[in-house]
Amino acid sequence: MPKNISQRSFFNFVQIFVLICSFILPHWAVGSVSDLRLKTLIKICEAAQSTGDGGTITNIALQLKAAQFDIETDLGKQAVKCIEAGFPSDEKSASFEGMIVKIKKLQTELRELCFNLLELKPTQAITFEPCKEFY
Repeated sequence: MPKNISQRSFFNFVQIFVLICSFILPHWAVGSVSDLRLKTLIKICEAAQSTGDGGTITNIALQLKAAQFDIETDLGKQAVKCIEAGFPSDEKSASFEGMIVKIKKLQTELRELCFNLLELKPTQAITFEPCKEFY
């Protein structure tokens, strides 16, 4: 009987110890990524970037986003670059001149399409609103 009680108390102690450790050391409980795994993911990401494999870049970037690592280290900085490559910012850095050039190019393409439409269906082309300014 006393042996059974000591086994039960030891088991309770181990449970409480593991629970306390998981709260005190949360990175162990969550599972931070090891340096070897981080290096491997970064190498795969760099290789995918050099070949233009967008799917692999996104996949590795997702894994790196879920991982915990120190962003102050060289490996951390490389991992951040991979994440940025996988999920580029939505900021558009188009200049005024670039937008003007693009609009003129689209206008030229629209003009060509409108004249092609005029040859195919003249009566409908004349009344088609986007093409009226070209006739």
